[in-house]
Amino acid sequence: MTINLLPLVLLSACLTFISCGNNAVTSSVPDSPRTDITTPELDTALSNAPVLSTCYQLVTGSREKDTAFIRLTVDGTDVTGTFSTSIYEKDTRKGTYAGTMRDSIVRAVWSFTQEGIKDSLPI
Repeated sequence: MTINLLPLVLLSACLTFISCGNNAVTSSVPDSPRTDITTPELDTALSNAPVLSTCYQLVTGSREKDTAFIRLTVDGTDVTGTFSTSIYEKDTRKGTYAGTMRDSIVRAVWSFTQEGIKDSLPI
């Protein structure tokens, strides 16, 4: 039986990433949803927003030798970067991803190489 550890690594990464950049990013969540922003205003705000670039690294596992690394660049609604996973005594996956962000959700395709074979996954 083969166990795919990628979903577990991605979930763990989302929950426990450690920032490897020097930029501190804070977020404020309003008590109630804003209804005064229309789609054209939001699109204009995103297109005028500064480019955000940051990276994260997760080290986990019983021997703390499983590693996930992500570099993220957000330019308006376009999202690009690199992502790699290295599970102890398993093959490493390294590649790039590109996609879009809408409502704070990133939808992208990760094109990676593992054991010299190219593949892609939606993330």
